[in-house]
Order: sequence, then C-alpha cells, then structure tokens
Amino acid sequence: MTCTQYSEVVDDVRIPDEYKGYLSGFFSILSAFKFLNGYKMDAKLHKDTIKESLMLCIKLDIHQNIEFDDLILYMTTKTGDNVHIKSTNVDTSNAEKSVLFLNDLLKKYATIIHKNGQYFTILIENNMYYVRDCNAHNQYNFNSVDRLHKHLDIKYGFGSHEIIDEVVFPGDVIQCVTLTEKFDTPLYDSLVFLECRNRYDSDEDCY
Repeated sequence: MTCTQYSEVVDDVRIPDEYKGYLSGFFSILSAFKFLNGYKMDAKLHKDTIKESLMLCIKLDIHQNIEFDDLILYMTTKTGDNVHIKSTNVDTSNAEKSVLFLNDLLKKYATIIHKNGQYFTILIENNMYYVRDCNAHNQYNFNSVDRLHKHLDIKYGFGSHEIIDEVVFPGDVIQCVTLTEKFDTPLYDSLVFLECRNRYDSDEDCY
C-alpha cells in the first residue's frame, strides 16, 4: 500500500459549505472519465477535477444530494450508443462485496461507489487499486485486493452488520457502477462546463 498526500490540494480549493456534501458525485464520474481516457492521475488533475466538480454544483445550482441512478443517467453514456450505464446494489457485509471488482485479467476499469450520501471512486489497472475521494486528504493506492477490502472496512465502514437476538442482519447496502470502457460525459463538453473552466483559467470568482 502507498498513500499519496493531497492535503495541499484539498486545502487549496475553496469549497463553500453549502456545496461540500454534494460535489463528490461529479468528482467521481469525472475522475473515472479521465482515468479511462488516459489522463495522468496526478495531484494537479485531482485538484482540477475538484474545481470542475464545484463549478458544476454552482452552475447547476445543486444544493441537495443527487440520487445515484439520476446522476449516472445524467452524466454518463457508453461511447458509440445511447445505452446508459446501470448501477448495482451491494450488501457490504458479505461476499457479495466481490462484485465491486472484475476479473484481474481485465486491464483497466473504474468503480464508482455511493455510500451514506457520499461518492468515491476506485480506479483499477494492472492489479493496482487507486482510491480517489475528494473529501479525503489522503489518496490510497493498493497492490492487493485484500488490503483494499480492509481499507474499505476501516475507512468506509464496509463489512458491518448487526446482531439482534442472535440473528445477523446485513450491513449497509451501497450503490456502485463499474465502467469498463471509455464513455462520453455530456457535461464535460457542454457550454456550461467550458464556461466554468474558462472562468477558473482567468482566476475570476464564480461565487
């Protein structure tokens, strides 16, 4: 496991309190989009993606959590057709958690996870697992799915369950979507998105 410290990146982006809980969905989808399209996933890109996600929240006047299926339908389509990517519910307290990850023979893919109103993404390539979370200072890279599972259990509360009268009840159910190929993100090329990027390039305040 390696840990990439992005404290200065997170601290450098001024996120108004009213948007802090709502930009993680945009961040996760844009991170997956860039990863699958060959962008270099470094600190600068991480910072730029947080900024772009904030601008989307501001421009679209997002002041509440977006339902997972609505976000996926709105933000992503498969390249070459109009079939929207579907999501899956996963009980994190049992072996079903394995559906988060495909066969290691698949070279490159991304999994976006929604849990307790927040989103983060796991980027997978050549048996490496990169966890990217816009709400976290530390971004983690793993070379073992077992270590990744342990991190998910500790950091995000995966694997939880409740026992009542000796009956085991399942833990949290998350929502996730796995992206296995390049996809189009309509907002990325939209005028509103380009305007946001231009305003940041000119250092003009957007709020």
